[in-house]
Amino acid sequence: MQLTMLMAVFLPPSLVAMSIIRIMAVLHLPPAFRDSWFVVSLGLTLRYAALAVIVLAFADETEDRQLSELAAVDGASRWQSWLYVHLPRQWTLGAGAMLAIVLFAMTEVPVTMMLLPCEPNFAQWLVNQMHAVRDQDVIVACLVLMGAYALVAAAVIGVHRLMTISREGQK
Repeated sequence: MQLTMLMAVFLPPSLVAMSIIRIMAVLHLPPAFRDSWFVVSLGLTLRYAALAVIVLAFADETEDRQLSELAAVDGASRWQSWLYVHLPRQWTLGAGAMLAIVLFAMTEVPVTMMLLPCEPNFAQWLVNQMHAVRDQDVIVACLVLMGAYALVAAAVIGVHRLMTISREGQK
């Protein structure tokens, strides 16, 4: 399953979108569902879910086995061990993976245009501005996008530093 998800990242985005359109046609889904943002979210999730799987697999490998064993000795189930011991230590990896997927999805044009052609969004607007040779609008939009990415990166770094300081204070 993980290999299949990883292959979806490297497939042409239009192929992923056409697969979803074909599945919806075979299942005879109503137009209200086919034209919803749920379908676009599904397409973007299928496109980038492997990135989250890679990050979470890395988190699983970095999991401290001694902490799991200590929690098991105290009578914690596997679920309780994950919830109370490992989640507080590794939630930043999951949040980072989600953030990376959101940032990649913001500028994904082929999947969005094929699954939701009627609704305007940022990526479609930016492509239209590029094709209309409105360089000033494109430059401003790219600067705003870079600024948004920089703000998100600064927020993530700030949260990480606060978490590191609070961990050091607990020791």
